[in-house]
Amino acid sequence: MREGVNFLLPLLIFIAFFRRFQMSRMFRRANRQETVRYTTPDGEDYIELRSELSKGEVNEILKRAPRGDGDVDAGLDFISTFFERAIVSWSALDDEGNPIPPTIDEYLNLEAAAGQWIDTQLAQHLNKVIGREVDEQEGKPLS
Repeated sequence: MREGVNFLLPLLIFIAFFRRFQMSRMFRRANRQETVRYTTPDGEDYIELRSELSKGEVNEILKRAPRGDGDVDAGLDFISTFFERAIVSWSALDDEGNPIPPTIDEYLNLEAAAGQWIDTQLAQHLNKVIGREVDEQEGKPLS
């Protein structure tokens, strides 16, 4: 009986230490400064998105997630909400060469091909952001 206790005590100490370490890495505010830049294949244009979102921002985005395959309106609202929460900057310029702020109105007024490219980048980025959050909660190593 005593041998079992001798084995169990170091294991419990290790688990407590690991949980404390894991929680200290996990319980932190979202980094609002770090960004990721996605560049078009020709290298001329880009969008820059926040690397991390807060739990509240993720909740707001997920509330708008489509609930079925035919829910196009919800899908469009979902991606637009993510754009608003994640966008930091982009390379869009007006006819005089002045920067255009990355607002939802400007995003929705882009040429369709440009909008599709941004949507593809947003989808990939969302997968990274949400996937990162899930990995942190499950204690998996971050890539």
